[in-house]
Amino acid sequence: MNNDAPQVAVACSACRHVSKGTFCNACGEHLYPKRASLKNIAQSLPDALFDIDSGLFYTLRRLLLN
Repeated sequence: MNNDAPQVAVACSACRHVSKGTFCNACGEHLYPKRASLKNIAQSLPDALFDIDSGLFYTLRRLLLN
């Protein structure tokens, strides 16, 4: 367990289960999400817009061929 994590009970934002530590014991979600910085938003933006699992170039190739 991470020593930086506060040891207070917190309700999970995903399932509302009350847990201690860094992750929810019920669903595994982070109890303390990352701050909304420009770097974090830029890293998560392509995944949120395109939801690509196989990679950008593979997906673009398949779109062009089909």
